[in-house]
Amino acid sequence: MSFIYSLSDIHGDIVALKKSLSGLLKDFGSDDQIVFCGDYVDGGMNSYDVLKKVMEIDLAFPGQITVLLGNHDEWFCQWLFDDSPELYDYSIGVGFSTLQSFFENIFPSLHVLLKEEGVDGFNQVLREELLCNERFLGLTRWLRNKYTRPRLYETDNQLFVHAGIDESIDDFWKVGTPAEMLTNKYPHSTGYFSKTIIAGHIYTDEIGGKEFLGKVFWDGASHFYIDGRTSLTGVVPVLKYDTCADRYMFDERIIQGELTRKDN
Repeated sequence: MSFIYSLSDIHGDIVALKKSLSGLLKDFGSDDQIVFCGDYVDGGMNSYDVLKKVMEIDLAFPGQITVLLGNHDEWFCQWLFDDSPELYDYSIGVGFSTLQSFFENIFPSLHVLLKEEGVDGFNQVLREELLCNERFLGLTRWLRNKYTRPRLYETDNQLFVHAGIDESIDDFWKVGTPAEMLTNKYPHSTGYFSKTIIAGHIYTDEIGGKEFLGKVFWDGASHFYIDGRTSLTGVVPVLKYDTCADRYMFDERIIQGELTRKDN
């Protein structure tokens, strides 16, 4: 018996992540897997700690962990690794809290640094610190590797992805889905597909109504959505899949996998 656990959209909430992992890792076996579906950063105040924890889990269980990036992680990586002034707005906008989480013990106030250095200088100082400071080298090397990896994890019956794929082209989704859609697809899809799709990105209560706030949402067909709006709920929902029994478990529900695929 083995299980695949999936979770997504932690958004800098280290307390919520640790709570979900504590229950999950208690019974984590050598044949089990975890698929992280992205968006580790932005929103909460502990993105640095979240990235460190995900890296720690990844390194502790080689071959058992899949780390996918979401759109927020891509923005952070593009800002950090691609060195484009066009991306500098990230640091003073949605990514500001993420950078604060890295530098709270180095720069007492990023607001003061921004005022003193201006936008260009602010970005250059922070990027240089992240890429050259020994404190961050292990994490940035690990993150750079994840930045180059595929944005989707596929099994015989499932697709794990941050946002989604182009389902309108059926079996041609592999060649026809734009790369940007994997991390930015909106709106969500529902209904049957040839494989079961597990995604985050869009709040489950936005998809299914307020009763799904902080919970997994199943559309009754081929889609599980697992973004529990962690910044509001303090919850990172976990979807558990039994690979031998072909069944999904979440929120005290059990769904047989055969019910989630088009050919049944």
